[in-house]
Parts: sequence; structure tokens; C-alpha cells
Amino acid sequence: MGQSVTVEPGRSIFANSTIGTEIRSEHTKPLKITSDLHLTPIDFYNYSQLHGRIRTSYSSMQIYGKNGVLLFPSVDSTIGPKFNLNANGKLVLADNASDGFYRLNVLENDENVAFFGNTNGNATISLNNKAYLTSGTGNFKIATDAAVTIESSTTGSFLFRSDNLNRFIINGNNGFTGIGTSTPKYAFHVEAKSDTLAKFKNTLNSFSQILIHDQLTLRAGKIFSGGLLDDFGALSTKGFLFFTSAKQQNYNVNGNYAMRIDDDGMVTVRPIYSGSDYIPAKANLDVGGTIRSNILDFTEVNALERRPVFADKDGILRIDNSSNQYMSYNFSHVQVQDWDDELRKGSGYAWFNTTTTGGTMYLPVNLPDGVKITNIRMYVLDNSASDISFTFSRNAHTTNNFTTIATATSSGAISSIRSINSVANETISNLDNSYYVNVSSVGNWTGDTLRFHSLVITYQYQ
Repeated sequence: MGQSVTVEPGRSIFANSTIGTEIRSEHTKPLKITSDLHLTPIDFYNYSQLHGRIRTSYSSMQIYGKNGVLLFPSVDSTIGPKFNLNANGKLVLADNASDGFYRLNVLENDENVAFFGNTNGNATISLNNKAYLTSGTGNFKIATDAAVTIESSTTGSFLFRSDNLNRFIINGNNGFTGIGTSTPKYAFHVEAKSDTLAKFKNTLNSFSQILIHDQLTLRAGKIFSGGLLDDFGALSTKGFLFFTSAKQQNYNVNGNYAMRIDDDGMVTVRPIYSGSDYIPAKANLDVGGTIRSNILDFTEVNALERRPVFADKDGILRIDNSSNQYMSYNFSHVQVQDWDDELRKGSGYAWFNTTTTGGTMYLPVNLPDGVKITNIRMYVLDNSASDISFTFSRNAHTTNNFTTIATATSSGAISSIRSINSVANETISNLDNSYYVNVSSVGNWTGDTLRFHSLVITYQYQ
């Protein structure tokens, strides 16, 4: 079926003028090209050959090239192309538009390259219906249902600004992150005009913690104590812990000055205030109050000998029970048990002036309350047919009962001084008992060939 085309109403038509064929119309009477069918084509011929067609159909317009190939438009101006849509479907908006690298390419010499907006004040750009960029009044939002990656293939930094100030930066050269600073000097660098630079809070538990290098843990929050939640703070480590400071360190607990470490490393616990300042430490450790301890460990002049000490029941520092103490008695301390025995003393020993009867010397023992006796040793000369012995005993104050604690006896005649000893395990209770040693002959006392020289008791504090 044929198709007729009407052109109306041109004001005038000039054919083959110096400027080509010209059709003039008024602005109130535009040129109209109409068709009585749904397609309205305009064909373009070069040398009687069809090279292009513009065709309208319903609400669309199509541009075809030679042999019916669908073309893609380019809108030019006197200063160059402004719009280009190439055969690959890539659109370019620019002062000199040409083939673009991406599906949409917008180039502008000004900072403002593109504008997206609508009448309600909010504008959203959807990326594959997975990520959304939304801008509204006073806010900008990135939303996505997947991971968000911001990546730079160069060493350029990521910078976030507000109110013309740098707020957050990631340095592209070293990865250092800065908040409140444009030049972070550390992996995480924070600067602010505030006493509190950071706050950490765990909203799921009653405490928060920071783990450093899988070794050091800083923990603070609340802990159950006596059925109640109490505030607490803890510092724990799997290895060595060092505090380093170029100046004095001060520790305050609940408003109380608890400890100070001076510039020279001297430590004061509970410093005492005097005048306008606290009294500085005069020793490596000063304590402004009472010391309570089960055990204190002191190093003697000889670094190889360590003597742990503890406080006894009277608060007196004593050496730990692993260290031995000694109490010695010489010949001058002994007394006769029987008043008519002929006891002699002199030249460093005591003896009985008889050779036909036995004899016993009595030696009172006084030791600190609460110590434990571990050994008794007696030094004697026994060059006789008889032997000499000692017996260490206690006597109960209330019952007058006698109990043997340790005993030992010499054997055989030797012309030089020797010792006899016995181990013991007796804790001294001066409240309940008195203590003494009997030195006796086994058989007759044979004059000065049987002599008592001294007695040594080994004991330990407990």
C-alpha cells in the first residue's frame, strides 16, 4: 500500500540556492512532516543512493544508515562534538566527545561534572540493584547488600573532609590512619582538642578489652563481686611487662595518691604530703604507712645467699624457716643437779672431781617462743672407760610431766674434743613448758678425763 507525505505550510521554498535547499518557517508555524500511516520516514540520498533514514514510529525515533544499519547519534557544535553514542553503546558527554572507555563517560573542565536530583530533595543512583548512592538534605549515604571496597591502584591517600577540615585520612604510602591529623606518624594516630581521645565500649558484655599483639590485654568494665557488679580494670600479659617513662609516674586510686615513681626510679607507696608537696623517696622503696606481709625476701651482702624473712606473731621480722639459727651454751652455764656433787669449771670445760660415782650436770635452756628445734649437738672430751650423754627434755608447767625430746651418747675413749648430736622436731612453747638439758656420765665420772665443753641448739623460725 502506498504512503503519501504532506509538507505544510512552508513560507517559501528555494531550490539550489547558494546555501543549498532552504525551507523557511515561522516559529508559530513550524514545519510539519506527516504521514497517514504509523511510520513517518525521511530518506537521505547521495548520488541517487539511499545513505540514511530518520523514521518515527509511535513515540520513538530511529536513525538508520546505509543498508538499514541502525546508527548512533553524535551531537556537534561549532566548537566540537558534545554528545556521542558509538556503535558499542558507549555514551560520551564532553566538550570534544568521542568514543568512550565505559558505558557512560562524562567529561568537564569544571569541578561540577554531573548533577542528579529530584523534586523531593533526595537522589539515588543504583548500581546493578546491589549498591546505592543516596544524597539528601545534609547527608550522603552508601548502601549495599554486599561488601564495600574502596581501592586505589596508586599511592594516593584517602581523605575525608567536613567543614573545610581534614577529619580522616589513610596515607597511601604507608597505610597510616589519621583522625584529626593530615599527617599521621603512626599506624593509628589520633589528635583532638579533648581530654578523652577515644572510648571503647562493648554493648554485649559488661566489660571491654583491647588486645595488643596477642600478648597484652587491657580490660575494663564491671565484674561480679559479692553478687553485685563492681567497676574494675585489669592489665594482663603473656610475657614481660614494661612501663617506660622519661619523667615521674603517679598512680591515683579513687582520689587517693597510691604510688609514685620518681625520675630516678625510687618508689613511694602512699606518699606523705608535707608543706606544699609530697615527701620524695629517700630509698629505693619508701612506704608511707604500715607494711603487712607473710614473707619478705632480702638479699644479703653475698648475692648467692638469700634469706627470706617473715613476721612472727609479734610482728617482728624473722628469717624464713629454711634458714638455721643457733643458740650455744658453754661450760659456765651448767649447774649441779645434786648439791653435794663436786663440780669443777675451768680451762674451757666442766667436770666432776670424782672417779668412783656417776654425776649429772643441769643446763637450763631459753629459746624464743614458737621456734622449732631441729638439732642438738654437744662437744665433749671422753678419754675414759665411761661414756658421756645428754638428754634434752621439757617440763610441763601445770602437770610437772617430763618429756624427752632428744638424746645422744659418746662411745669409746678418744683423747681429743669431739661432738655427739641428735636431730629433733620440737616447737618451743614457753607458755606451757620449760626446757633443760641433763649432761650425765654413763658409769662413774672419771675426773677430768670426762669433760663437758659446750652445747649448740639449732632452731628455725616458723
